[in-house]
Amino acid sequence: MSFPPKGFEVIQNGAWTFCARPHALEDLRAAVMQPGPPDAALDGGRGAVWTFESGGATVVLRRYRRGGLMQHLLHDRYLGNRPLAEFNVWHAAESAGLPVPALVGVAWLKRGLFYQGAIATALVEAKPLLDLVNISGKNVDALGRECGHAIRRMHDAGIWHADLQVKNILIHGAKALLIDFDAAKQVDSMRRTQRWRNLYRLRRSCEKHGLPGGLFKAICAGYGEPNGPHWLSFLYRLRRFF
Repeated sequence: MSFPPKGFEVIQNGAWTFCARPHALEDLRAAVMQPGPPDAALDGGRGAVWTFESGGATVVLRRYRRGGLMQHLLHDRYLGNRPLAEFNVWHAAESAGLPVPALVGVAWLKRGLFYQGAIATALVEAKPLLDLVNISGKNVDALGRECGHAIRRMHDAGIWHADLQVKNILIHGAKALLIDFDAAKQVDSMRRTQRWRNLYRLRRSCEKHGLPGGLFKAICAGYGEPNGPHWLSFLYRLRRFF
């Protein structure tokens, strides 16, 4: 993919690089460069997720933060350009017509061998699958099939999600949206084991959060493949104890 892709522009601000839709370029720069949260902080797990306004619309800004023990050593620094890598995968997903929030832009800072940065996407009035199933009591079978269909489209487009779990699937009306492509990979052809690594990770997430037992079965039905490799399923079951 050529950079910047069509419909995006790039500016430099000192050591920072900003790439965004033309109407949001200056707003993204201002949001990233100011010292505190742009507008409102959201729940973003280990990442710092904020919002800012651009062109009359709300934009979600996620700064990259490390988790686990590495957060104490490197905090928000990475050896590779994680923001640009995710931007490229997200752009590929959007270009393929996959159900994802619209990509707004990306920013990164290079200092020596390390990168810091943030990615910006359109805010969608949606709830994570986890919240919707627990709170609203929506039809489990219909929700699961819709999620499975979205995941199948993602895999058929050659995108492997690195953290497919119930918090990274949003439900907007009756539509499933996929988010968070940090560390995701693009491949020419998705192997069956790769597909089911994603699906079994999602199964573990469903079970961890106590979601209805029929949800994952419905997801597999929507995906179009009711069962994966038994040996791989066994390994993911074992990981619950480690």
